[in-house]
Amino acid sequence: MRRVILIHVLMPLIIGTGIYILFGNPEIRLLKYFRFGGTYNSWINEQPHFYWFVYNLPDGLWAYSLASFITILHHKSSKNTLKSWLISCFLISAGYELLQKIDLISGTGDALDVVFYLFFGIIAYLKLRH
Repeated sequence: MRRVILIHVLMPLIIGTGIYILFGNPEIRLLKYFRFGGTYNSWINEQPHFYWFVYNLPDGLWAYSLASFITILHHKSSKNTLKSWLISCFLISAGYELLQKIDLISGTGDALDVVFYLFFGIIAYLKLRH
């Protein structure tokens, strides 16, 4: 069980956070706390086809981590209970993006983030549902 948690919960969380810290926009408040935050951001700006790698992939990896954690936590629950938890998390995440899009909270409100949340959440569920 520890190995499953390490691989499916902690590793995606660490990798997503690492990508965001190293390649994210250094003007983002969170990255100002890291001396090396956004170190490689200028390289990403020169490679616009990698934008998703910095701004959407970490969100997808975080969604995978959360969905994996919920799936592991509720492995003895009914499938309906598990699906309800996963759908609730997705709806909260999508709602958060919507609130950013309509400027009720700060952020960009990226629709591609919602796609990554859904895709990576489904992958986690399919891999760990047994």
